[in-house]
Amino acid sequence: MSAITNTGGMEQTSVYLFQAEGPVWALNQADVVCADGGGADVPTSLRDELCALR
Repeated sequence: MSAITNTGGMEQTSVYLFQAEGPVWALNQADVVCADGGGADVPTSLRDELCALR
């Protein structure tokens, strides 16, 4: 998911990855998922797509 955020008059596109953890949706930070060894529980195709958007 991506969203446009506005901070101090500057617009920026932020990318988020939500993952189901039982009945709850958890927000995974792109920096953590895309770090070396990060996102081990995220399917490779989703991780690759997320990291390409950063």
